Amino acid sequence: MFAFVPIPITPFIFREYKWAKIKNALTSQPIRVPLAGVLGVLAYLMAVFSYSIAPLSYAGSIREVSVVFGAFAGWWFLKEKMGGVRLLGAIVIFAGIVVIAIFG
Repeated sequence: MFAFVPIPITPFIFREYKWAKIKNALTSQPIRVPLAGVLGVLAYLMAVFSYSIAPLSYAGSIREVSVVFGAFAGWWFLKEKMGGVRLLGAIVIFAGIVVIAIFG
């Protein structure tokens, strides 16, 4: 999956962002860009591993907590706006995880 997904997506990325922006990102942040790719693969592998040792309902729901962390990381580190819809979504996801943890 990781080897073949970039093939059809790459032309759309170049069309949207143009080569100059992509080159600028790669040269200005030579560690962060590849690190983001590696961390994405590791996150996926951790989720797959958790499916092998825990019931799918638990592992799948806990995996969704990354959405909550991502929303808050975007707000905290990237200074993105934490609008009402994003905040409500994060609260609903977190509440769902709490319900699954308590009631199984």
